[in-house]
Amino acid sequence: MKFMTLKPVILSLFPAILAAGISVLFIAPAFAEDRGTDEKMRISAGLTVYYAWWDPVWKTIDNTAAAVQFLPLGVRVSPEMTYPMDEGAVLFGPSVSLRIDGRWSVAFNFLFGKYTTSADYPVLVAPYLVPLNMDLDAYKYDADVLVGFAINEQVKIFFGPKLQGYSYKISSESLFAALAPKIDYTLISAGAGGGVGLTLRVYENLYFLPVLSVFTLVGGGVGSSQVGSQTSFALGANAIASLAYYIEQLNTTVSLGFRMQYIYYARKPIEGYGDSGDLFYGIHLSAVYSF
Repeated sequence: MKFMTLKPVILSLFPAILAAGISVLFIAPAFAEDRGTDEKMRISAGLTVYYAWWDPVWKTIDNTAAAVQFLPLGVRVSPEMTYPMDEGAVLFGPSVSLRIDGRWSVAFNFLFGKYTTSADYPVLVAPYLVPLNMDLDAYKYDADVLVGFAINEQVKIFFGPKLQGYSYKISSESLFAALAPKIDYTLISAGAGGGVGLTLRVYENLYFLPVLSVFTLVGGGVGSSQVGSQTSFALGANAIASLAYYIEQLNTTVSLGFRMQYIYYARKPIEGYGDSGDLFYGIHLSAVYSF
């Protein structure tokens, strides 16, 4: 495949790169080879597997209300619950991309994954100090619809709406589980983002794809009575570095790379969260086929 022919294929990757927000990174190239015909529209579909670490804004949660509740009973519980997120998790999801012409493209991407963690908290049941194990199951998802425009063969800009959120449930199955609050919470955030990506040819069909993007999110949540939710406002940024290889015989693009996302909450969804930022980073592997 000629260099000029392959360029539109790689350029069309960038709408999906921002969408992996989350993400897992999705590459959905719209195969734009000019075969000397009137064909203008092209569809691509693929799948991404993303192993990512998550340092969430809710890693430390205020537990003062529960602590105060049990004081008259002579029971003291920790006023703060901290859940270590030392292990990563696998996220995955589909991607569909539509190339409208040589410069414009539209991509839809979705990612989903589950994280689990737990922590031990001392509970004083006078005169004994009893360890109480609290389990947390968290689900994270990210969805985007992005429009991309190729300025030239090396530079592409992209923009579009974004939907992101998570839910978690905290519970205990220990002997003194009745002393622990059962907490569940779901946050749904919507916003928009945009960015720029570069296409740098390494060798023949191998390309290096650095991408930088920013976005805003406004969210609202629902949860149990122990949770005081409020409307949240956040600013975020993505930095991505990938190697993409186009397998001409299979009409398939394979990508391997690293992505980091940081979200700063100017207004946290729950005031009792101990942190103000959300860090998400990991390694992605994608395969996308062009019809």
